[in-house]
Amino acid sequence: MNVRRFFRSDRAATDPVLVIAAIAVSLILLVGGSFTVTAAIRNGRNLNAQRDLQAVAVAESAELTDNDDYVGYDSVSDPSLEHAAVGFTPTAGDYVTAAVCGSGANAAWIAAARSTSAAVYVASSAHPSPSTDAGIPVGACFSSDDLPALASAAASAAHTAAAVGPTVTNLVACNNFETGTEDDCGVWTYFDATTAMDTTKARFGSRSLRITQASSQVNGINYDGQFWASGDPEFGTYQAGDHIYEGAWVWVPKGLTFGFGLRSPQAQGSYGYGSTFVGIGGWQWVTNTYTVPSSPESYYDPVITMGDGNTTPPVGTNMWVDGVSMVHTHAALPANPAYISGDGNGWTWTGAAEESASTGPERQY
Repeated sequence: MNVRRFFRSDRAATDPVLVIAAIAVSLILLVGGSFTVTAAIRNGRNLNAQRDLQAVAVAESAELTDNDDYVGYDSVSDPSLEHAAVGFTPTAGDYVTAAVCGSGANAAWIAAARSTSAAVYVASSAHPSPSTDAGIPVGACFSSDDLPALASAAASAAHTAAAVGPTVTNLVACNNFETGTEDDCGVWTYFDATTAMDTTKARFGSRSLRITQASSQVNGINYDGQFWASGDPEFGTYQAGDHIYEGAWVWVPKGLTFGFGLRSPQAQGSYGYGSTFVGIGGWQWVTNTYTVPSSPESYYDPVITMGDGNTTPPVGTNMWVDGVSMVHTHAALPANPAYISGDGNGWTWTGAAEESASTGPERQY
């Protein structure tokens, strides 16, 4: 009997129906197991993004305590918050960003993090716990649309990594106001406004340039392009069809209109080839892109004005500038490059540190 049972078991092991059934069960277990593993990986990635937001909350809290202000952040283009008093390192592959507004007791921040699984989490100074709900409370200086917009930007694939392209040059010397006096190495000119180096607000390093409205006229600053009377130091004279990319980090009171553009011999005393923007009450990155016309001028240089050319803010109104970039290329770039100076990220100063132009690989937001 024992022998017969053995042979019956042996035949059962090779029975096609039973073998197929066994394979089916194995596949079910395998597929189910893979779903479990995939879910675990996804949850782990999402947890990393939430931890990144928690790190931002801690760093921002420390900044408010130390400097009476919050600091904007972008893990691709502006990682300076990572090196603040309470630093952190975001998860590799995550994109994390934070925007700020107000100052002192009225300061606020909002942040968003995209995990490598593409999930987006948000947090704010009013609700520092990570959430998937972009409708969480935010500080009074933000509108109800600001956090959803930040979350939408974080969800964009363009923000998942820094794009590194050809070598370009930021032609603006002393572009982050870390050295020199009010005239910043003699390369900035101020019209009507009063100016001072200021450590109370800084987007990069320890100080920025404060511009104060001093009259009823258009007040502002411009880079002294007459130093480029024979063209810029990288390409020489401007040619028709060349491309100029400019950008600046500015802190402008919320709702205040300001101008940013290019000054040239034909556009003296104005923001000529430019645009107007509206302040958000926190650090914001503004850009302009130009194509040199068929009759190029001898120079073009950045200009920033308070007001829109027709109206001006009250005397005593302040704005701050920290991080100005101007790039000139013959071939068009995919987008306006992010602001980077010779302080790192593969970039070097072309002359004295903090006092010269800087060059390095193009990076984009």
